[in-house]
Amino acid sequence: MQCVILACKHKLVLVCEIVLWLGFSDQFSHAKIIQRHYVFLVDKLVAKDSGLVGELYRDEVLTSADMESICAETTSSEQNKKLLTVLSRKTKVQFDQFLDALDKTGQQHVRNEISAETKCVSYYKCVSLSYYSTATTTCF
Repeated sequence: MQCVILACKHKLVLVCEIVLWLGFSDQFSHAKIIQRHYVFLVDKLVAKDSGLVGELYRDEVLTSADMESICAETTSSEQNKKLLTVLSRKTKVQFDQFLDALDKTGQQHVRNEISAETKCVSYYKCVSLSYYSTATTTCF
């Protein structure tokens, strides 16, 4: 962790850079990613016509019953909703295979949007100190 002291309007501010790895910490946390990006995914995914469903079936992410129920839907958005419901119940490894299948089917823009949360993110937390402080405050 790196910390610097900045002078800001008669106060010293301790700025600490905190680096977090936001990943999938438990088996089903990818369901939260799906939930968070649900509207985007329903709108932008191309489940059937892009070959995504077939790719996921080939990779054994989807069962034949999953594939049939997704393909039985008549509209693209209904197919996407069904796929997202199925994916939210799969494992982290299977979700990672879904992300790879997005690349293989020309949907990198979708992968980029939803996998941004799994990359290294840094942010700053500021703590106000009195003007004459010795800056011994620890960073959080």
